[in-house]
Amino acid sequence: MCASCKKCAAGRYGDLVGETTENEACPDKCEVGKYSDVKGSVNDTCIVCPQDEYADEEALGGCKRCLNGRKTRFPENRIPEHHDNELCHIVYLLLDYICLTK
Repeated sequence: MCASCKKCAAGRYGDLVGETTENEACPDKCEVGKYSDVKGSVNDTCIVCPQDEYADEEALGGCKRCLNGRKTRFPENRIPEHHDNELCHIVYLLLDYICLTK
């Protein structure tokens, strides 16, 4: 790596040397629903947000917590449930069942 080069920010990756902006040098981004806290990555290190968190933008270095005690419906292996706070639900416990509602 050259002395004047900068590492890709968390949430972005790439290895294009000689570019003048981060967008050009690190063109790849974590997609909505995923994040990466790894800085300087040249490979995809993006992972799905943990349960009860979401990523509603590309290139995030961390996920956002569901607001006001809301929870995501499914664990982290379900991307569609982790891309928007609107998919965080209020959780009600009834006996041994978990009922989720908006």
